[in-house]
Amino acid sequence: MKRLSSESLIRSMKFSIFLSRIPARPVRPEFLPGIFALVLGLATSCGGPLPRTYFPAPPPLPGAWNEILAKARWRLEWVNKTGGRESLDIGPGEFPGLDLIEEGTTPLRAWPYWPDRDIRVGTMKAAGAIFPYDAAGDRIPLSWRGGVEANLYWELAGGLQTEDSPWGKGSVPRQPQYFDWPRFRELLQSDSLAPELQEDPWLVDWKTTARRILESGFDRRRITAFPREVLDIPLRDDQGALWIGTSPFARAREPDPAGILRLEISGPVE
Repeated sequence: MKRLSSESLIRSMKFSIFLSRIPARPVRPEFLPGIFALVLGLATSCGGPLPRTYFPAPPPLPGAWNEILAKARWRLEWVNKTGGRESLDIGPGEFPGLDLIEEGTTPLRAWPYWPDRDIRVGTMKAAGAIFPYDAAGDRIPLSWRGGVEANLYWELAGGLQTEDSPWGKGSVPRQPQYFDWPRFRELLQSDSLAPELQEDPWLVDWKTTARRILESGFDRRRITAFPREVLDIPLRDDQGALWIGTSPFARAREPDPAGILRLEISGPVE
């Protein structure tokens, strides 16, 4: 059964009272088109929840990112009130209000990038949120862990995509707007995951994990980590003393006294 928002319910009650006060007399034929348009307009306005404006707020940059790269531009992505995917490029401190439907869940994802340093959208991992779980009044604070959740949302949506329906025809619990996000959030921070995955959830192969969730349902066994390897990189003296990773959870690295930078690599490397 579809639930009406409080505004829609009040309008529906007022319309019912209005009809009850109309005298029972024949309607003149020339008035029928106008009455039909009025009834249709009111029925449409009561047919679903109204959008409300919310204001996303980006998280602070990780310490080493801020030290080396300073202020970022952002690519903000979300699902708009018509159910379509939308994006906007914005500068520091310029996050706009978004009209979001208060029904189901909506992902918000914000990619930091630095065009003046040739660091493009998608190089560094995104912040994000799942609405309405992360809403606080009319604000939606984005977080770096929320970026992991929003990424899984898009991976699930992409795995369900078909020509007939952008959200696919999978069973309802596996569709991202009905996924159990609070349970997923608890799992990411529980001891049932390996400590390194708790510390940095971007070590997980979320595309493969999403495919396994769509095939078999969700539990911790579906979470698949990338294979990892250690890479030693000899550096010149002019190549800097502090190196940062693309994950906001990764620790900044320094070369050893011999000038060797040791990195733990996981996932595809370009």
